[in-house]
Amino acid sequence: MADVAKRCGLSQPAVSQALSGKGRLNAETRARVVSIARDLGYLPNVSARATRSGHLGCVGLLQSTAGWRSLLPSPLLDGIHDALAERDMHLVVAKLADEDLARAAFVPRILRERLADGLIVNFNAAIPAGIRRLIREHGVPAAWLNVRQEYDCVHPDDLGATAIAVRRLVELGHRRIAFADYSHASEPGDAHYSVVDRRAGYQQAMIAAGLTPRLLVERNPVREDQRIAFTRAWLGAADRPTAVVTYGNTIALPILIAAASAGLSVPRDLSVISFSDLDARHLGLELDVMVVPCQAMGRAAVDMLFARARPRRGHPAQAIACAYVPGGSTAPPA
Repeated sequence: MADVAKRCGLSQPAVSQALSGKGRLNAETRARVVSIARDLGYLPNVSARATRSGHLGCVGLLQSTAGWRSLLPSPLLDGIHDALAERDMHLVVAKLADEDLARAAFVPRILRERLADGLIVNFNAAIPAGIRRLIREHGVPAAWLNVRQEYDCVHPDDLGATAIAVRRLVELGHRRIAFADYSHASEPGDAHYSVVDRRAGYQQAMIAAGLTPRLLVERNPVREDQRIAFTRAWLGAADRPTAVVTYGNTIALPILIAAASAGLSVPRDLSVISFSDLDARHLGLELDVMVVPCQAMGRAAVDMLFARARPRRGHPAQAIACAYVPGGSTAPPA
């Protein structure tokens, strides 16, 4: 910094202000200091800056080693990254195993050595009590992703999304509309909250329209090798649905295959709307989808983490609307 100051003809404090974006230097002077510093190969001492300011300039993303519990779609990571980059901050990823969290004495390094200014927690199903205990005991600011709780969380509005899908089908003239979920049991237990919310949103919208709900679920999850046969069974019934909303693309795909093999045309004979992290074009499918707002959720979690007026009890939960993206799989009933 002394070399930069000498080349610029400024004091070291002035150079420090220019490089940190503080002080009252005009834009031209600040730009000249930054340019000279770059020419001289100057790099700020991040460790010293963190020691002086008490801020590390990074956020930790907590993931589970059980991948199904911490799904991380690329748009979600993009949203987190972009929101942090705008704050000139970076991301540190830490994975935690259930067996470690079960030990009372276990404290992950990211908390033990306070390696982050805050945490984004991506544990969103069957959440171990250990992770909540650790965050609470260490007092680190945290925002939870894709979890429905009263405070400090960001999640999709699954309840409202299925209602939008049902209303779309009702407007097209459908009356026999089903909801299909092969991945979860009829009693979902500790499954992700969206299982309950998507079913509830569907049922509420059907009742509001004066229609009878029909859940295509089984006592136990339908095995993947049995899903096409299971679909053929309800498609062959005399009162088969003319439209179906599915929990996700892994359910929509066997329905599309079974319909085609039964000689049914989508959407002429069967309309389908699914949930997806992206629109269905990346799958090569002409499928109407409710797109989960992953990128917006990532941004909102960062915003929540750094909101200035942080209330003592935390920030109220934020539900983000899903977008309906037509893809060609809905039409009036034949």
